[in-house]
Amino acid sequence: MQAMPTCPNCGSEKVRRGGTAIWLIYLALIALGLPAVLILHLNAALVAGVMLAAVILAHLLLEQRVCVDCGTQWRGPIPPPG
Repeated sequence: MQAMPTCPNCGSEKVRRGGTAIWLIYLALIALGLPAVLILHLNAALVAGVMLAAVILAHLLLEQRVCVDCGTQWRGPIPPPG
C-alpha cells in the first residue's frame, strides 16, 4: 500500500492531482474539440471519448500534484525518506 503524499512546502496531506499543466491540456482539448464537432461535423461522442482518454493519460503520465492548503505544485509522488 502506497503512503499518502505530503506537500514538500507545508507538510499537508491535502494533496490532489492537477496543476497548471493539466489545466492547459483541458483547455487545449476543449479548443480542439469544439471546432471538430461544430465545423467538421465529427461525432460528439467520439470526440468526447478521445478527450476523456487524453485527460486520463495526461494525469497518469504527468503525475503533477498540487497542495490544497498552500497551492504548491510539484511533479510525481515524493519518495519515502531513508
